[in-house]
Amino acid sequence: MLSMQKVLYYIKRQLGFPYVGIELSDNDIEMEIKMFVLPKFSKYVPNVNWVTVNPNIPQYLVSPGSNMYYIFDPDGCSILNVVAVHYEETDYLVHRYPYTYTLANEEEVIAYVEGIERAETAMIFSGAARTFMYIPPNIIRVYPHREPPASFIVKYERVHPEHLATIPAEFEIDFLVLSLAHIMSICGNIRNKYQTITTPFGDIPLNADLRERAETLEQNVISRLENLPPNILIDVY
Repeated sequence: MLSMQKVLYYIKRQLGFPYVGIELSDNDIEMEIKMFVLPKFSKYVPNVNWVTVNPNIPQYLVSPGSNMYYIFDPDGCSILNVVAVHYEETDYLVHRYPYTYTLANEEEVIAYVEGIERAETAMIFSGAARTFMYIPPNIIRVYPHREPPASFIVKYERVHPEHLATIPAEFEIDFLVLSLAHIMSICGNIRNKYQTITTPFGDIPLNADLRERAETLEQNVISRLENLPPNILIDVY
């Protein structure tokens, strides 16, 4: 599981610490990662989360009588996109869809399947299907605009929380390298203001090629992330 402590250790060791000084403090590095690296990484590998929206609670309403509702992320993360909205399935019950049913014999299995088909057909012709539109940064509009829906669940993609624990293990190295590249670029810009530093071992060029190395590292990571397979989410009921 990734953590900020692991990221800091990786970056500092790659930059030569403690044998080579780093121009940024741990707090500076952590802030840079939270403000710039996390949002960039999450564009390619977002964190998927679910929240419940209750139209009957005033804090969720954008304005009274509207069909727009606020989405509140529990961790205060920025919302990137809404993937799906799951409404109450009361219509299935109205059309005798058996949610829980003990199937004792073959006849009951056949009746169960037929009941599903009748319920789905009845729903198609007895009511308007709902859809939605996401309005950044945290509003969802539900269509059609009729009576407010009951509580519904919103599945959405967001920027990973700052504790970093939600970053998948297979992408940890990508996040580490992307963070390193960002900090290397900053250090390179700072060192570019100077030419050399005199040490007992001779003059050392401070700017070296940090910025070029940082750009190459970032391009390699971004190229890999851009070529990932489509992030297709499948719900199993």
